[in-house]
Amino acid sequence: MANFQAKMFNKKASDPKNKPDRIIEAIALRPGQSIADIGSGGGYFSLRFAKIVGEEGRVYAVDTKPDFLEYVKNSAKEKGLDNVIPTLVSGDKLDLPEKSLDLIFMRNVTHHIPNRV
Repeated sequence: MANFQAKMFNKKASDPKNKPDRIIEAIALRPGQSIADIGSGGGYFSLRFAKIVGEEGRVYAVDTKPDFLEYVKNSAKEKGLDNVIPTLVSGDKLDLPEKSLDLIFMRNVTHHIPNRV
């Protein structure tokens, strides 16, 4: 079931009406940078980011669902992307290396956050 959901999330994220190319362009990610994709879902943006940042960069695919992260990990491996780091988050603690990020990316995730302000 998680693979189906991950594929559906990727289909929606990649839909031209949602302007994924403009999103990528707007954040101006560069080779060598590190980015956290918070709520990575099926990993559509994580994998695109990984291609941009290259071998010297890092992409932290962050999600609350282990099955989604496994899907992202497998997708990255299939594409030969070794710079995607699946990161499981639980509760309100985000465990990423201190001072390790150039950018944080969130898309369509706030409705999943309990007790948001």
